[in-house]
Formats: sequence, C-alpha cells, structure tokens
Amino acid sequence: MTSWHDIERRRLAAGISRAELSRRAGLSESTITKGLKRKISPRNTVRTVCEQVLDEAERENAERAGAEP
Repeated sequence: MTSWHDIERRRLAAGISRAELSRRAGLSESTITKGLKRKISPRNTVRTVCEQVLDEAERENAERAGAEP
C-alpha cells in the first residue's frame, strides 16, 4: 500500500510542489501535510488520484527530457 511518504517521494522526484499536487488532485494542501505528519495511509480514493497525478507529472517530465536536444 502506498503511504503519504511514498507519495511525497514521488512528488519530489516529479518536481512538483505540494500546492500543485493538491490542485491537480483536488485536495487541500493541508490534507497532504497532515497525512505526512500523522504518518497515516491515505484513503484508497485519495491514493489513487494522487498516483494518477504523479503518473501524469512523470510522463510530462519524460516527454520534456525526450524533447531536449
């Protein structure tokens, strides 16, 4: 199961801010921050939407990297 710390690790690797992740996922930034502080697992629906946002951000980064000379 994906934890908030796994999501945070992927977010950092994708190079997006917590604000951007929360905006794209339709969550409040405090939801992410509280999850990290409380060391709890996100609900399945929240985890899924965060993973989808991070997948998209990673694809965007890969496309940009592939487009650079």
